[in-house]
Amino acid sequence: MTGLDQAVLGFTALVLVVLGVMVAAGSFGVSDVLLWLSSPQARVEGLLVLAILALLAAYLVTIILRQKGEPAVVHQAELGAVRIGVNTIKGLVAKKAQEVEGVKEASVTAVQTEPLQLRVELQILPDHNVPHLAEELQQQVKEYLADTMGISVSRVEVLVRGIGGSAKARVT
Repeated sequence: MTGLDQAVLGFTALVLVVLGVMVAAGSFGVSDVLLWLSSPQARVEGLLVLAILALLAAYLVTIILRQKGEPAVVHQAELGAVRIGVNTIKGLVAKKAQEVEGVKEASVTAVQTEPLQLRVELQILPDHNVPHLAEELQQQVKEYLADTMGISVSRVEVLVRGIGGSAKARVT
């Protein structure tokens, strides 16, 4: 978001607060606001306020339309920036998580993109050491993303949602 965008958003917030205060004052019967609204010059001022609000709304719509579709993690390479879509990262991490012994199902959420923080929700198989499994998963995800995509992960939260299925058959 550019500095101009931030300034327009700040001005819009200020205008909305002023309008809110005026509406609240009018609804509580403050006579100065009601007299101003019923005066002949209020029509000109009302049109001016309407024009300002219309311009602000149009600018806010352009800000929304300018936003890029999918959030991405940016990796600075020697020849320029490489943008890696968050959905791509989530899919690869979920696939990698399911390769860890003891993991039945995995879903991934990007908590934050700068720095990259992920939450991996798991359903695990019974008879596995949860702390060990979680640490192994965290390490593998961190190494995998560094090796394959060149991006670092600052945090990998693991949430075990349940234990399901059956463990591998034991030989006696």
